[in-house]
Amino acid sequence: MGAIVILARRVVVGVVAALAVVAAAVVASAALDAPSRSFATATLIDAPREDVWSIVTDFESYPRWNPYLRSVRGEAKLGETLDVQLAPPGGDPDEVSARVFVFKPPRKLRWQSRLVMPGLRDVEYEVIVAPIGPRRAQVVQRMRYEGLLAPFIDAASIRTGLESMASALERRAEASAHERVAEGRT
Repeated sequence: MGAIVILARRVVVGVVAALAVVAAAVVASAALDAPSRSFATATLIDAPREDVWSIVTDFESYPRWNPYLRSVRGEAKLGETLDVQLAPPGGDPDEVSARVFVFKPPRKLRWQSRLVMPGLRDVEYEVIVAPIGPRRAQVVQRMRYEGLLAPFIDAASIRTGLESMASALERRAEASAHERVAEGRT
């Protein structure tokens, strides 16, 4: 019986030690924002910045045009919570709850999602819409994964998803701008 108690104590001590190492790794990862993986696109769009911004923040229309962020529920406002469905091509869909922590219309939107706790898997998405002229804009999108699980994400799928979203945004904004010009609403 004594040997069983000693063995049980050793198992408990081993489990506690392993949990402490994991906890320390998660805390260090959160503090250092590492490891991380980043992806970005930059797209020139022949449409006014305000039109592009309107499309970017019209979350209700995302299912009709956005192949990567298939659904975003919530409001584009500072401090708001968004329910986001990511659908990377060839990858597994992922639903995250995100908080808007930068909202500067008509220029910048950034949200962040965390899996359970900081340092495990944090996802940050940012879109910047900059005017290039009265009827042209540049859209920069960035997606960053941080935390202990970041090395295990499907980078090719995320990169393809972000690029497909950039192309779809360009098509939608330019089609909308052409319709406006054709209708005389310049």
